[in-house]
Amino acid sequence: MHLILQKIWKLRKIKKGIFSYVLYITLGINPIFGFEPYEFKANRFTKPPVIDGYLNDPCWEQATRIDKNFRIYLNFDDPEWGKIAPIKTIALVGYDDKNLYLGFICAEPHVEELRANAKKHGVSKEMLEDDRIEIFINPSKDKNDIYCLWVNPKGIHNTPIFWSYIAPGLLSENELVDIIWYSDGKILDTCWTVEIQIPFQSLKIHSNYIDYWRIDFGRVKAADFFNVYHLSPRVREKLPNTYYARMYINDWIAKPEKIEFLPYGFGGLSTDTVTKELNFRAGFGARYYFNYENILDFALLPDFSQIETDMPQIDVNAISALYYQEKRPFFTERKSFFEAPLEVFYSRMINDPLFAIKYAGSIKDYSFGYIFAIDQHSPFIIPFRERSFSLVSDKYSSCNVLRVKKSLLLDAYLGLITTDREILDGGFNRISGLDGGFGFWGKNTVKYQALFSWTKEPFDTLLFNGYGIEFDSKTARFDAEEFTGNGILFEFNHNRKYLNFKGYLRSLSPGFRADQGYINYNGYTKYGASFNFPYVIKKSFLYAITPELKFEWTHKYWGENTGFMRGGALSLQFKYSVSTQFSYQLADKFYRDNWFNDLWTYSWVLSSYALKSWTYGVFLNYGREINYFSYPLSLGYSLYPYFWTEFHIGDLSTRFEHYRYLFWTERFGEWIYDQKTYGTNLTYTFTRIIGIRVICQYNSGLKNLLISPLFSFTPTPLTIFYFGSNHNFSNEAPLDICEYEHTKSQIFLKVQYLFRQ
Repeated sequence: MHLILQKIWKLRKIKKGIFSYVLYITLGINPIFGFEPYEFKANRFTKPPVIDGYLNDPCWEQATRIDKNFRIYLNFDDPEWGKIAPIKTIALVGYDDKNLYLGFICAEPHVEELRANAKKHGVSKEMLEDDRIEIFINPSKDKNDIYCLWVNPKGIHNTPIFWSYIAPGLLSENELVDIIWYSDGKILDTCWTVEIQIPFQSLKIHSNYIDYWRIDFGRVKAADFFNVYHLSPRVREKLPNTYYARMYINDWIAKPEKIEFLPYGFGGLSTDTVTKELNFRAGFGARYYFNYENILDFALLPDFSQIETDMPQIDVNAISALYYQEKRPFFTERKSFFEAPLEVFYSRMINDPLFAIKYAGSIKDYSFGYIFAIDQHSPFIIPFRERSFSLVSDKYSSCNVLRVKKSLLLDAYLGLITTDREILDGGFNRISGLDGGFGFWGKNTVKYQALFSWTKEPFDTLLFNGYGIEFDSKTARFDAEEFTGNGILFEFNHNRKYLNFKGYLRSLSPGFRADQGYINYNGYTKYGASFNFPYVIKKSFLYAITPELKFEWTHKYWGENTGFMRGGALSLQFKYSVSTQFSYQLADKFYRDNWFNDLWTYSWVLSSYALKSWTYGVFLNYGREINYFSYPLSLGYSLYPYFWTEFHIGDLSTRFEHYRYLFWTERFGEWIYDQKTYGTNLTYTFTRIIGIRVICQYNSGLKNLLISPLFSFTPTPLTIFYFGSNHNFSNEAPLDICEYEHTKSQIFLKVQYLFRQ
């Protein structure tokens, strides 16, 4: 509609003025004159290229060549916004029945300054710091679904990011997707080149006939991460793909292979101080493609991703359940589609599935998702107004999750989520809820959600005795009581050039439970606001400055006041990828029938990516807070430092992390709590698919040292071979190497292979 209005405007030769302003504001459209999507037609290849990084295959002579100037498009208030990029980038595009092919020639007068620390395909923090090509693909002209793919100068690619936008500032989905694609790159004397092959089957395509896709190419100069150059303009108050180039194909492509089969086997020998045990686990996943968009997944004993380890977390003086990231492949695929503003579905609450089924797809304006699983060890997060409890049981349960979304008009959606967990020996939790969002006048977005829960506790007071807590005339212990609850959320965002505002309201009743979600607290009503004032300076060493103010009020569920928080922050961004933030927070809190006033916190964050081979970051938090486990309750002083650093030397990379939590009754007196964790990750890559990795982690709370070496061979994200081991040692003094006691070991082999037919 916006483009039609622009053309009418030009035909009538009407200049911008009062009438144009009124017309566009009335229709909620931001008048951007002179911007129209770049258009090109992709050429079909008669013979595919060899993906080796060299653009010397004959087919590249047939490719569509995009020699248009890339421009600086990052921050809308950047004084250099829209200027021609100082270095040249050329794109080449072609396709055949099954794949899209992209080639890039990136001029670079100082190749010695190129940063390419990522050495293996997949999730990599190093990729964020590298020079890279970025590809943004929207394979549906009717939806705002975007795949973001990155490739660095050595041809290493990221695990792609999938975004789904409803309106400017209203992101519906944001997740990593393990799709199969191929890339390679070469660094030459005056440029670097990249070749990319993207199978159509790896993308959500609405049809195997393609008229056009929306696409954009970008380039990041890592020496100064603010140098971001794009083929297509980025326009404030517009969806990211509004002005993406239109890539016309007007051709039929091959239909997807209908079935994928993914078996895996895991075998290992576990030993401790007394026993030895040989264990084996095998399972498989299968996928059926109804078409490119509608896919059914099935898994028997889904892969547990045993090579992954959760970084130890500080849990001392903590009154809420810890949160861990989902890493299992079956649940990470389309994970964000099942999420809602209030997290009533958290996939790690399906702890040990015997088997699982998942469907995800769409029909016209409707998107659907369904998960069913049988869990062999059902966990619980039990929330109350002032704290929560987490535990794992040996109870079997059946788990159901249904998610439906409907697109409304151009910039709104309505969603339904329902979950049902039935404990097989008694007890259940059922959730139903509506959520949605919409944008208006180009710079405002609204999100909302309403929820209802119905819970029957299992009858097992030995599993949870309730600790004497009561709510709504109910006991907290597991005694088969039945109750209901409800919750609401409302959020408003207003984004302008020099002002970002967020206002919100959240409320959960005392009886609200989400046994398949991550809900830490209930019985509260919260509302608050934050004001953010970004300003790009881009002078001398300072690049941008952002002050922030925030306020939050807390009440018992639509009742009396229980807290007030106010605070502020100042963020500074410098050239050469250096940033820092200072923040202050002051709070009053009502806890266990006592008011605690003037609880304050000072925080400082510093991160630097200025050097090619060494990066680091520091976080420091110092404050006055409650000692939640003292009797009677008391106040004290806490210090929470966190430090990380990374080194890259050739094919060797290492990362070190250190957390610590200190708490004193008297300032810097005798500490009451002192818990620390250490983590190191040492990686050496022989090739992009072969490498070795050693993880070491120590947690002083558990007095445990874990050492995990691993050899990996990963030709694709889904075909893998791992050989490794885990070794546990115990000692109260982490630096006294001679005193460690070996408590447990495991040696394992894991094989997984993707069959597609």
